Amino acid sequence: MIGKDTMYSLPLLVSFPRQQESVEIIKEELGLDQRESDLANELFEKGLPVLASPECLPYMFGISHRLIGLMEAKTHLFYRIYTVGKVGGGLREIQAPRRFLKIIQTWINEYICTKASPPECVTGFVRGRSIFDNARVHAGGGNLMVVDIEDFFPSITFEKVERVFASFGFPPGVARQLAALCCLHNRLPQGAPTSPAIANLVCKPLDEKLLELAKDWGAKYSRYADDLSFSGPVRFDNTHKSS
Repeated sequence: MIGKDTMYSLPLLVSFPRQQESVEIIKEELGLDQRESDLANELFEKGLPVLASPECLPYMFGISHRLIGLMEAKTHLFYRIYTVGKVGGGLREIQAPRRFLKIIQTWINEYICTKASPPECVTGFVRGRSIFDNARVHAGGGNLMVVDIEDFFPSITFEKVERVFASFGFPPGVARQLAALCCLHNRLPQGAPTSPAIANLVCKPLDEKLLELAKDWGAKYSRYADDLSFSGPVRFDNTHKSS
């Protein structure tokens, strides 16, 4: 019997004995044209799921394209929304995907989102890195400034998520499909398993710019989720300017 945790970590196309064989089956079963077939091969060579068209994902999961379309168009039907208390006071809204959508999101996270590594300065939501690694960056820094990004996940829009999936090499229709399955009301939801890794990928240009800014200051920079940390030998104030 397959348990819940096992199901969440199922490899790509587990019903087939060899992944290369599964690529050929998808090409034949879905009638991919030459362009889509070439793209399927390119994605396979990158170690990514062969989502060469929007029809591929429902086929891999053995569900109808209509059901996936419903998840994309009426995503709110597949979420539970509730609030939890914050450590510093107040309430935080959690948008938790229901089980079937969560299974699909966990698969997207495992086999797509985690294939790209954030910069070394990012210590949150990255395998092998922790809050302790974030603290080590600034040990002995003398002065520490921490800036919090307000509404971190909701501030990331559907368009930014779509661009992340397009950057992997997926065609426009698939990038939109994946973004729709990972967003709620055109924003990243607080509670989906895909949100942390996607947020890190969206923030990569920001992290690179802030890392350069820190170097201009003679400081160190790291980010743990929505906390931006700078440390250095001098006090941070509004007189600091980038050269």
